[in-house]
Amino acid sequence: MGAIGGLGFWALEGRAGLPLVALALALVGAGALSTLTWLQLRFRARRLRTAVQRRLPRVLTGARVLLESGAATPEGALATAAATYQDPAGDLLREALRIKEVQRVDLEAALDEVGDRYGIESFHRLADAFRVGSRYGTPMSALLADFAGSLRAGWHADYRERITRAPVLMTVPALVFFVLPLLVLIMFLVFSPLVGTLSRL
Repeated sequence: MGAIGGLGFWALEGRAGLPLVALALALVGAGALSTLTWLQLRFRARRLRTAVQRRLPRVLTGARVLLESGAATPEGALATAAATYQDPAGDLLREALRIKEVQRVDLEAALDEVGDRYGIESFHRLADAFRVGSRYGTPMSALLADFAGSLRAGWHADYRERITRAPVLMTVPALVFFVLPLLVLIMFLVFSPLVGTLSRL
């Protein structure tokens, strides 16, 4: 688009020689498009990570209910709960279970790999919970309940922090769009007669 616009400007001006404007606008357009695409991908990734952080406690609560009923092992309960919930957290848990089956590694290593790949710290903490449960014999239902509760508490703390920060941030538009123009108007009304008087002296 930048090259087409530059060629159009060059043709309208009727200049001879190489259309350097087209090359410059093409480079600017390519840089702007790649930057916009990168920002869009970062926004979508941050939104998906937030969705995983919010949905993971629900999946873990479902796994805990299955464990307390005695109907499944910890891995089986996690697999059943991940298959039940169709959301980003369930998708990542199913991916970790597929990695475990394909690469023949422990569930903890698969969860760590998914956490490293997508940059989600909660999967590392979940892998640590499974390590503690398998090594020290701690009931997995209690570990999953504590882990889901801590995730919910962290999300609620972030939400409360955003709520308390919102009034402070809302003063910035008021300062920019109301106080600053009013200040400029007052300064103009005060100093314009003074400047006119000083110019006549």
